[in-house]
Amino acid sequence: MPDMNVRNPAGTPTPARPTTTSENAPAPAPAPTPAAAKSTEPAAPSTSFDTKASRSGNTGIVQPGALAKAQPAQIGTPEAPVKRQVTFTYDAGPHKEMTNLQLKGSWDANGKFDPNWNGGKPVQMKDMGDGKWSATVELSDDGQAHDFQWGVTADGPSGKGQWALMGEDNQHFNLGPDTKQQSYAPTTYHDMGVHRVGQAGASFKFWAPDAKDVSVKITDKNGNVERMPMTKGSDNVWQAADPKGWSRLDGKSYVYEITDSGGQKVERTDPYSRVLQGEQRGLGRMYIDPASKKEGTPFTPNRQELMRFEIQDQPKASEAFLVLKDESGKPMSKQALLDRLGTMDPSLV
Repeated sequence: MPDMNVRNPAGTPTPARPTTTSENAPAPAPAPTPAAAKSTEPAAPSTSFDTKASRSGNTGIVQPGALAKAQPAQIGTPEAPVKRQVTFTYDAGPHKEMTNLQLKGSWDANGKFDPNWNGGKPVQMKDMGDGKWSATVELSDDGQAHDFQWGVTADGPSGKGQWALMGEDNQHFNLGPDTKQQSYAPTTYHDMGVHRVGQAGASFKFWAPDAKDVSVKITDKNGNVERMPMTKGSDNVWQAADPKGWSRLDGKSYVYEITDSGGQKVERTDPYSRVLQGEQRGLGRMYIDPASKKEGTPFTPNRQELMRFEIQDQPKASEAFLVLKDESGKPMSKQALLDRLGTMDPSLV
């Protein structure tokens, strides 16, 4: 089974996007025609693994009438636009060499939609610490479907006032009653995967937009398994945390156990892992369809999952041998291997 190791948090993971600001990135282009907006929501807070602790504390009693009735959201119109405060956050992560971050967007000095980006005049962002920069802007909501866009410039090793968004597009959003925050991070490896929180805590984050349920499946060297349930955030990131679990988890292997959109359980490795076990070059999975006896996919109903060993780029080899070893490094006998693997339908091989 392919697993990954929690050890070596300082190792270099595989980033999801480039980690440096592009030197020749183009300046933000105005949008000539409103388009369908792409909403970006901030990451949801971590969920404690210790569910008892999260529910501790005093419990009060709500008296009748103590809860105020929710007020309906104000809807803006061209004749009576509504002012809405939107906080923009740029998470630079470990890129501490980035300074003087400035926000630019498709609104004018009065917060009205402006496809000319107010002539490129910026809004200074505030350093919030931990690589985060923030600025709050009051925008005018006239109830129309405007394609609001925004981006950030920064001073860095490649020069001053460099465009600090990766890729070719700006950030997009619709302005409405629920538009309170917009966020962007050029890289995510400092936030996703497994991270040490403080001195004792551990957190897990995994992006799975269509999953019905996700848990962290943790296995120790003796094969004992524990599962840590994860909670899905509004940004489709599943999260779990154990505020005192780092020393307990250090060195154990883990995978994400997912209930997919079809209701089947599958296991997925962590793309942000520091140390990999299994499913590296020469070792992978294969799925057999028990009905046709042919190789299928991870989504084949009632699939039989097998491990496949391959040797590549050895055209002159005449023989190859596979040696499996136990935890102490001792080669396993055939019987010892069978005791671990158990039996299966031989017709599938």
